[in-house]
Amino acid sequence: PPHFAENRAARRLSIAGSTVGVISGIGFIGIAAVPADVNLTLHRLFVYVAFTGFLLVVFCYMAAILKSRTYSRAYAYAYLAYAVVLAVYLVLLFSGPEVETTGGLTIQAVGQKIVVYTGIVCVVIQSWGAYQVEKRRSAHG
Repeated sequence: PPHFAENRAARRLSIAGSTVGVISGIGFIGIAAVPADVNLTLHRLFVYVAFTGFLLVVFCYMAAILKSRTYSRAYAYAYLAYAVVLAVYLVLLFSGPEVETTGGLTIQAVGQKIVVYTGIVCVVIQSWGAYQVEKRRSAHG
């Protein structure tokens, strides 16, 4: 949120995104703490919270970046690209094959890996963008 101080709407969107991001982060911790083979129901709950929450985070920050004068729109487009990947994964998650079958488990696991690794790349890109904004702010401030 400090990177969006110049625009009230962008700041509010970033605060909302960060709040949902904390909840999503708890979901990711839960995914790791409760493997599917230990408690499938709880693991699924954490998966739903983590990935659905992260899609909300992506939309909040994408909108904040579009409203910001200090961020390049390229970072919003990176979020948009990830939002597509994440949305496709959520469709797979909610409507795809069940994990009770070997094929279904494989498809769900591969989909999860793709969305996680793509998410890591997106976070690296966004971190670079925040670094660039902060560097410019420090140079001018």
